Amino acid sequence: PGSSPLGYALASSSDGNKLAAAASGNYIFATADGGATWTQTGAVSNQWFAICSSADGEKLAAVNYPGYVFTSVAGTWSSQRGNNAYYRDIASSADGNTLVAAGPYLYTSTNSGATWYQRTAVLQSWNGVAASTDGSKMAAALDAAAGRMWTSTNSGVTWQQTASPEKQWRYVASSGDGTKLYASTFGEKLYLSPDSGGNWTPTTLANDYYDVACSADGSIVAAAGNPKIYLSLNSGATWFD
Repeated sequence: PGSSPLGYALASSSDGNKLAAAASGNYIFATADGGATWTQTGAVSNQWFAICSSADGEKLAAVNYPGYVFTSVAGTWSSQRGNNAYYRDIASSADGNTLVAAGPYLYTSTNSGATWYQRTAVLQSWNGVAASTDGSKMAAALDAAAGRMWTSTNSGVTWQQTASPEKQWRYVASSGDGTKLYASTFGEKLYLSPDSGGNWTPTTLANDYYDVACSADGSIVAAAGNPKIYLSLNSGATWFD
């Protein structure tokens, strides 16, 4: 923002007025006027990797390397978990109470990050995570040579491997009700599941996608490595750049 260091990850309130930008190797910056003015928050300087927001923008959660989850309520930041893990992503329910974090395991919290539970037993390289509006449905991308997409229907307490193709999955996004899922892969197409992870099909757009985001109704935006940003308003049938 402005003359601040390069941002790495972004989060937004549902109305788009409150934004937070996690700067690579520096601080987290916030704005309450849609990006017109930015201020440095009280979060420590670090190698930030991902950040998420509640719908009202009052609750933020961010992950960094080496291995801490930070949360903020009304602008006050605190460190909630640390075990030198390489956290890659974090997602939130609309109220900010339910969180899911991806690292060497999948972790969840139901009290805005005050308490965390390790939900997977085998050490693996998890990349992206997503959550439905109410936090009941979740999705996680496994970064492996023959990885799969995983889903949960009980706020991350238990996880199931989906019938997705074997890919190196990057990031995943969810519609508000958790029905539509979009997932990016290393060097390949963007994939869509119209039924909460039951079935997966490639979209018409082929590229090397880094990140993907989804509105509550299922409109999708994807950041490609070409570099371009692509938008679809009809579940990936047609795209604009």
